[in-house]
Amino acid sequence: MAGGSRCDIHGHSELAPLHRTDAAGRCAGSLVRPAAEDSIEAGRLIAAAEHYQAAEAAASRQNGGNSVPVDIIGQGKTPIGFPDVVGRPRESIPLFEQARARDPLNEVVALWLAFLYGTVGDYSAAFAEFERSEQIARDGRLYFLSVSIALGSRDRQQLLPWLDKAIEFEKSYGGDFNARMKSLLDEPDKALALLGDLAIERRERVGGGYDLAPWFAWFGDDAAALDALRAGLQQAGWRYAILWAIWEPGLAGVRKLPGFKQLMHDVGLVDYWRKYGWSEFCKPATGDDFECH
Repeated sequence: MAGGSRCDIHGHSELAPLHRTDAAGRCAGSLVRPAAEDSIEAGRLIAAAEHYQAAEAAASRQNGGNSVPVDIIGQGKTPIGFPDVVGRPRESIPLFEQARARDPLNEVVALWLAFLYGTVGDYSAAFAEFERSEQIARDGRLYFLSVSIALGSRDRQQLLPWLDKAIEFEKSYGGDFNARMKSLLDEPDKALALLGDLAIERRERVGGGYDLAPWFAWFGDDAAALDALRAGLQQAGWRYAILWAIWEPGLAGVRKLPGFKQLMHDVGLVDYWRKYGWSEFCKPATGDDFECH
């Protein structure tokens, strides 16, 4: 980014924490590469002003021209989902709680609040929110997010009810992915073979197959999960859109891999953390090194 003053908030200690987050957010477009001129930064700032129609258009451009839900909702001047994107979900939770109190029928707020609770390991709160979300957002987002968090819990009893709901939902459009995964829960080798085939098939599609990562991790192949995340993040239009996925609880093993640290360098998050503060999941170590969990 040309010039450093626009991104330099270290000298403004008098700024309230939320305003500091917003100032950092304005710089993220240059640090989370590539910085499409009208996408990451413009989308967040437009949403922060609560011009939702314009925000949806900006988010769509960032999403490779595909329609997306506006999950970059503003709370005052602070984009409430941004801390989660850079690995600080605990900062987003109280903001989403405020947004839910203000707009209890907002399905995006309900779904992402549930996902955030799951991300920090509060599964009882997460699944309570997912159950509430069923009344207002019975769609693919609900079942994708709830199954992802259930996979992260490593608890089959948590997983099966939500997996069954996802199976019922996917029947409505002729899908069978979740049904195939359920049929292979006790056959990890076959499951991983199927996931490997799907990863190759989806690599050139929108999202690059990043949604397979939680299943790879469930069946014990963290390296393949990392490859799935990398394939998604290498698609320029999806980099910002799926960064939240890398903090899912089921991907803790993935985050410990050396290749994950390189991926964080590649997408620019290490630059961001060094300037604005580290993630809840990644901390500095000796010298210029850092560790993730």
